[in-house]
Amino acid sequence: MRSERTSSFVDPHAFLNNRVVVRVLLVLTVLNPLVFIWQGGDLTDTGFHALRAQNFFADVHTEMIPADAVLSYFIGGLWWQVFPGLGLFGFHLLGAIVTIIGTLVPFFALKELREHPVISLVALLAAQAFSIRTNLSFGYDLISMFFQYMAVVFMYRGMAHRKASFLFMAGGLITAAALARIPSILALGLIVLPLVWKDEMKPSHTNDGNAMKTSALVVAFRRMALILIGSASAFLLAAAIGQATGTLHVYLDGVADLFTSSQQGGSHNKGALFTRYFDDAVLTVEWLGLALLWMVVAWFAFDHRVPRWAGLVFIGMTSVVLFIWLADSDALGYRHPLKYLVLAIYGPWSVLLVTGALKTSSALRTMAVAGLILIFTGFLGSNTGLLKTKHAMLFLIPICTVSVWYGATNGLGDNLRKWKRIALLMAGLVFMSSFVARFGFVYHASQGFLDRLSFTHAYETPLMFGIHSSKERVAFVDEIVPSIVETDPERELFVYGRAPALYFLTERKPFIKEVWLGGNKYSADMIKNSLDDRIAEGATLPLLVITDRSTLGADGKEMISDFLTKHDYTRAFERSDSSAFPWEIWTPARSFQHHSPM
Repeated sequence: MRSERTSSFVDPHAFLNNRVVVRVLLVLTVLNPLVFIWQGGDLTDTGFHALRAQNFFADVHTEMIPADAVLSYFIGGLWWQVFPGLGLFGFHLLGAIVTIIGTLVPFFALKELREHPVISLVALLAAQAFSIRTNLSFGYDLISMFFQYMAVVFMYRGMAHRKASFLFMAGGLITAAALARIPSILALGLIVLPLVWKDEMKPSHTNDGNAMKTSALVVAFRRMALILIGSASAFLLAAAIGQATGTLHVYLDGVADLFTSSQQGGSHNKGALFTRYFDDAVLTVEWLGLALLWMVVAWFAFDHRVPRWAGLVFIGMTSVVLFIWLADSDALGYRHPLKYLVLAIYGPWSVLLVTGALKTSSALRTMAVAGLILIFTGFLGSNTGLLKTKHAMLFLIPICTVSVWYGATNGLGDNLRKWKRIALLMAGLVFMSSFVARFGFVYHASQGFLDRLSFTHAYETPLMFGIHSSKERVAFVDEIVPSIVETDPERELFVYGRAPALYFLTERKPFIKEVWLGGNKYSADMIKNSLDDRIAEGATLPLLVITDRSTLGADGKEMISDFLTKHDYTRAFERSDSSAFPWEIWTPARSFQHHSPM
């Protein structure tokens, strides 16, 4: 006779609440961001953020202040002061820690997620993997979105438990997000969440003892007022700190310069930004068609009248196609259309929840609204199109997935089981696809899908401690860094190329504010003007390092050649074009007597 006691690993209902499974998923959520942080070699964005953190306390009183993300680099600067020996790896680790906390806090804070822990953690793991599939390191996007996650969580707790202090804190966190990244001031849009939230109004009493219910709209406006007061208080506190430390006027000047630069040419010009956003939106709509077609096929594959093996074959075929698609070396990393496909699935799904087309709980509907707002705060101001909508998926993927267990498909009757399978399968496929994509792309350091397998060589450069990369990249850094350090150590540094990490690794002060010349943000004329302005101020000519003469195009090549000639520079070190990473070090002729060319 079969035992009545069924293992929880056999019973699907028990499995979805099994404590062991939950603990395993929690451990995976912690381990997932840590898997590849020991590999890298990116000298662009990662180095740029590390440099600004490294120099924050020296720059905060000067025009070099990172006004666009002052709070992010304050946090990074503190990290650098405490863990300087960790070097660039330390900023990888900081990014992983922030990601882990940002993933787990919503799970423990939202009751609806905790009530279906396995489903929620699978979806959160998928969202986490998707958000870090291209890059995982410290930066203002990550810090700003972390504060926005926390603001949403505090709003949820404040409304669910009627805690005014939580709503006040949520407002302060929105301000923190804006100080961590200026465009995130748009996170003030989260103030509408109390209007969406629906809860039971508790009766109050008048002086004559008659019961009276407070209007839901009145309660919503009170909550919105608390959030605004919290936000304004945080702004005033930040301004007071700035005034007391003598940095407020420098910060405001820096913010004004940001708005001025947005009117100029380059990839951050308003016209260029919105053109990119529109193009990406069109591509997302196109991928929506493919997503809908896949769902239709999945609907039939999981029909109870179809043999179970048909569903397994469908999952297998989907996985194989995804793997082949993700291994395309011409579309690795942030260029891969996976970003459009995931947005095309969970964006419209969230809209259906918000509009009531799919019924769900008030809390999940409110969180869906928050996720849609985070979509816009993530990408607006960024020159990478809709790529950074990935951060909002930390809310949208788990909210959409769990909503199926909260009546979002009541009208489907017997098909509810089928829809649950599809929702869970999609989350699983997002995780698998994102993990494979992350394996196949080392941010700004790889060209092929299997390149990561060769990233096993350790750097000797002290501030690259703990990071492994390709043999060629290690040789480049380990050779150029000591050469820069030994040449005219008293001079400031100007790196012409896409390698702002060289400032960080050599701990040399940048000659001009524009240290990250990639991404079409600056024109050759803008860099020339900055160089000329510093020289006109009486600054000593910088040590000049060239890693890529084509950085700013033909105009840039001409500009840098003219600069070298005009100021009588002499080549001190050179690695020819025949090497994997050619580079040159130039110093003013009068100081060249101390150095010999190689």
